[in-house]
Amino acid sequence: MNLLQQNLDRYLTDHDFLRLLGDDDICVLSDFVQNREGINAFCQKFYGDVIPHVMISGINPGRFGAGMTGIPLLDFMSLSQLISGTDRVELEKSASFIFQVVRRLGIETFLRTFYVNNFSSVGYLRNEKNLNYYDLPQAALAIVEKNFIYVNECWGSHNYTVD
Repeated sequence: MNLLQQNLDRYLTDHDFLRLLGDDDICVLSDFVQNREGINAFCQKFYGDVIPHVMISGINPGRFGAGMTGIPLLDFMSLSQLISGTDRVELEKSASFIFQVVRRLGIETFLRTFYVNNFSSVGYLRNEKNLNYYDLPQAALAIVEKNFIYVNECWGSHNYTVD
């Protein structure tokens, strides 16, 4: 299993974390579970065994982009242009913008040089609206920070600070 999928699964199997969220009527976006094959195909094609030198992080997935695909900063429309077998075409505004920038830089070069991630690998909903990780309860936020540091260490980067 690739690092991206492992980190997504960490959130879904952390019952203490999910209970903390539930206490504040927050739920984790988990539609990406239906796209495991797409996540694996993407990681095999662009990350493989090569560890990129630079990590680019967004905030956390939203419900119309990476919250559905499981791949940071990509919606299904963009993903369908990167790997075969993706027939969904849902579009998300910020993911489309990022994909246009990446396309101009060169998709293969960009994705083989950079590891694109989100500070929180999963997205959140409260009252059916996106919620950013930094608005989580303090105890849940500490878990998100710990998970981010874990992923960062797995990629071999130690040049970060968490305030």
